Parts: sequence; structure tokens; C-alpha cells
Amino acid sequence: MRIVFGWNLDRSPWSTSDAGTTVVTGPLGLLGILQTRLGTTRPTVDRSIRIAQYRSLLARADHPWYRRSFANDPWNTAGHLLQLRDDAIEAGWQPKADGRDYSIHPRLDALSAVEKLVAFGSSHDTSSTLVPGRADDLREVLNLLRLHGPSWPLGIGSIELRDKRSDLPCVWQDILNAAETAGVTIIRTPQQTEIPNLTIIRGPDEWSTAEAAARYLSHLPNRDRLSIIAGDSTSVLDQQLSRRQAPIFGTPSATTTAPSAQVLPVFLSAVLPPTDIRRVADFLHLSFGSTDSDSPAKKLVPHAVSSPLLNALAREPGISGDPASAWMTALHELKTRALSHPDTATKAWEAARTLDELLRVTPPQIHDDELTLISLAPALDWLTTLLRRLKAHHPTNVEEAQANEAQATTDPFIAETVTHLDSFRSTLGKLRTETLRTRELFDIAESCAPTSVRATATAQAAEWTVVTEPSAVPVNTDMIVWWASHRSGTSAVETWDPPRLPPSPTLEPTSPRPPIRNASDRQQNSADSAQRLAWCASARTRCVGSNSSSIRRFLGWPKTSRQPIRIVLPRPLSTRC
Repeated sequence: MRIVFGWNLDRSPWSTSDAGTTVVTGPLGLLGILQTRLGTTRPTVDRSIRIAQYRSLLARADHPWYRRSFANDPWNTAGHLLQLRDDAIEAGWQPKADGRDYSIHPRLDALSAVEKLVAFGSSHDTSSTLVPGRADDLREVLNLLRLHGPSWPLGIGSIELRDKRSDLPCVWQDILNAAETAGVTIIRTPQQTEIPNLTIIRGPDEWSTAEAAARYLSHLPNRDRLSIIAGDSTSVLDQQLSRRQAPIFGTPSATTTAPSAQVLPVFLSAVLPPTDIRRVADFLHLSFGSTDSDSPAKKLVPHAVSSPLLNALAREPGISGDPASAWMTALHELKTRALSHPDTATKAWEAARTLDELLRVTPPQIHDDELTLISLAPALDWLTTLLRRLKAHHPTNVEEAQANEAQATTDPFIAETVTHLDSFRSTLGKLRTETLRTRELFDIAESCAPTSVRATATAQAAEWTVVTEPSAVPVNTDMIVWWASHRSGTSAVETWDPPRLPPSPTLEPTSPRPPIRNASDRQQNSADSAQRLAWCASARTRCVGSNSSSIRRFLGWPKTSRQPIRIVLPRPLSTRC
């Protein structure tokens, strides 16, 4: 196996030649390959599970350094300290092995006290206290390479480095050194001196800029050598491409949470006392899909239940046990209808009765802002039942022809909501506590929320290549069109500043780069991408348009250039960079 390794190449396409396939990957991909070859792969676990486990460890250790913060905000304190712990472990800190006294370093002393309680194992192992994270995987791979590398067949012929080895974090330098000792050839990609030429297209607004870009793309020859970097949503550009019968990109706008993540917080707000009828109304209104008559939306609470209860709340705001109240009158009507039409109205009455029990008769127990978790279980069970019934329902006969398309649209949202609820319940099970603050409950729901994105239009097959990051541009690209080029919304933050790096014999005085912890951390800003773009462009292409000193200063490129990169900015450069 031949591997091309670069710090920002985790989403790059592989390359194929007469010599075979070359794996192009970054830290996450190479770690996965090494784990597979060493037989140390394990199932992935949601970060919320690890935070819940670490929260329990913090409560047991009760170190004075974090005690006050933990008392005020346990969940976010646990998440922050878990990040500190993973960063320190990845940087080479080994508290169990070195036996050092960290009393003069309160932060490390607190982490060391918690680390003594750590027992690694899977999330299903009742004796384990923490599921290993990526930092633990890195240290495990490094230790196994050093111990068994020369005698273990890795099956990796060579690793070509796109970055200088000295620029990589220390743990990756150690892994590459250990792989080299095990017989893997480590080579460095020759330095590229070619600098692309830039043509910047700017318009007064996104619509006019999209029209100009679509006109250019629809008449562009040799599309197989063209790559488009979609730095933001291409919905406006897709409309202009569709008008000119050109393939659309279908790149969605990146959002922090998916729309399906709204169901659980709305439900919790409705059932937790004190009862807020506005939140109850929001829950009764919840539906999946569109509301037009051709493809009716799927109601989470059946329409036969939600409609009379909403009418009751509109007539008399409030939920009362008084038999003469509007709420109880609506329930009585549903019960009477179930007795007279048991085949069609029984399920509606059962759903209404269950909802009344959760809201009025036996709501979840809260005392002094502390929720008893076991009292929340019936409400979560009922929501799980509603979601699974909704997911299993398929229209028949007359409805089927019109609803197939709506079914394909709503089913993924329902599935994401079910996954969100399952992750939330699994996380609550790892807390090892009987009560929880209401605010922390919503923090946990937010941490478990899905983060998928959806496009308003489906991408169409085309000769050109569409990517979302500069690092994913194929190596044989002659021209790059960068739609909405601007700095990434996420920026890497160094948690451990150089004076406070964990002391360790294997740790360098400074850490060149913070570790990559998840997929969002792989995103880089445009300045970091400049060398990658210069490497991707071909020296044989002609110059397109004029240059711009401002974008060159922004990307850190010299004034002279030879190769074309066309950058399309929907809004003025000063507002996007």
C-alpha cells in the first residue's frame, strides 16, 4: 500500500495510476489504517457518552480545582475538562506511568486525580468508567508500533509526506518514526514552486454574481479538468445553472444542528413542570414534511388528538382537572368517540389519555430545580413509541402515489429524531446519578443533537468535480472555480498554551499545531489552503483574467503568478474574509 499523508487531506480523493491505487489521507484516515493493520479498531461512540462518563468521574474525584465550576455547570465543565484531558494525553502526558507529583500544577493535578479512576472499556461494559477516545487510540497505536512494529506486517510500502515532518505534532512525528523503524519508507513530496493566477469575480449581490458564474460555467470547455470548491450553499447558483441546462452542484448550507434536533427540546419543554401551554401547543403542532394538500405532513401527535386539544387550549388557556374545563371536555369527547367507534377512535383516545397523564396527572418530578430522572422515563417511552409508529407508517392505495416522494423526504428526518432520542437516553444512562438540573438536561439534549445538512436540490452528474474544501481538489486539476471563498467558520484554538503544556519526557517544549478531534476540526482557513491549491494547479494552463493584490495578500501569495484559479465571491470581499 502506498499512502500520501497530509495534515489537511482527510477528505481528499484517492489517485489511481498504472502502479496501482494511492491512498490520499490525513490524520484521521491514517490512524484508521494503522488501527486496522494492528487489530485495534473499536466501535465509534458519541462524544456525549464520554462526557457523561467523565462527569461521573469528576463527581467521584471531587478535586478542589474544578469543584466550584462543576457545582454550577456539571455538564459543560465535564466536556471542557475531557477536552483538556484528551489534548494532554495526545501530547504525550502519561500520569499513570510517570508517577509525578503535579501539586504545583493545579490543572494537571485535577486531571491526574480523575485519571486514577479511569478504567477503559466499551460503552456496554459495566465495569469500565471511560470509553477510549481518539487521543487514547493514537497513544495505543504508537506504543504497539514501538513494541511490535519491526516484527508485525503492516502491509504499507511507503508514506509520502505533503508537510514537513518537523511541522507535524509530536505524536505524529513519533508515529512516523516508529513506522519507519518498522520498515515503512517515509518520503517527502518535492517542493512546489508554481503559484496560481487569480481571476476574481465580484458582484453587488449573490444573485448577479451567480448569474455571471453560471454563464461562465455553462460555456466552459474541458470540464473534466475543472474543480469547483463550494465554500457555501450553492442554492442560488444552482438556480442559474438549471436555467442554462447545466448540471447543478447541490451543496447545502452548513448548519450546527439539523431540523430534526428540535423535536426533543420541544417535547421536554412541554412535559416538564411547571406546564407552559405555549410549549404544549408547539408540541401538538409538530409535524414532518410539507403542509400542502398534495403531500400532507406527518403529525407527531395524530390529528384526531391534536386538533381537539389545541381547540381546547385556544378556548381556555390552561390544563385543569376541573370536569367543566375545556381541556377535560375535549378529553371526554375523545373518550365518548372511542366508545362509539372503537375501531377508528380507540388509538386517539389512548394517545390523548397518555398525554394528559404526562402533563397533568403524573408529570416528571422536579424539586428545587432537580429533576428525578426515573420519573422522566414514561414520557421518553411514549415519545419513542410515537416516533417509531410514525416511521413505520406507510400510506396505501389512493395516498400511495402522491405520498411516495413525501415519504422519502420525511423518513430521514424521523430516523434522525429517533437516533437523537436514543443517543439522549443512552447518555442519561451513563450519568450514574438519580437527579439532574433542568438546564443540564437541555445541555445534554443539545450535545446529542444530529448535525447533518441537507441540500435544497440534488446534485447532478457532471464532468467537473465539486468539493467543499480546498484540500479535496484532485491533483490533475487545471482550473479551480471557488464559489464563496472565505475563511472557514471554525478556527482551531490551542487549549494548552506553550507555558502550560503538560510536562512529559516525550513532549516537546511547544506544540506546533493543536490536535484534530473531530470532522469539523479538519476544516482549514483559506490561508492554510494556499499551498495545497498551488500544488493542485497544472503548469500548462493559461492565465485567466487579471490579478488582485488584496486576495493575494489575504492568501499570502506573491505578486507574480502563472496559473488560473477563478474565485467567485457572492458578497464583497471585505465582508467575507
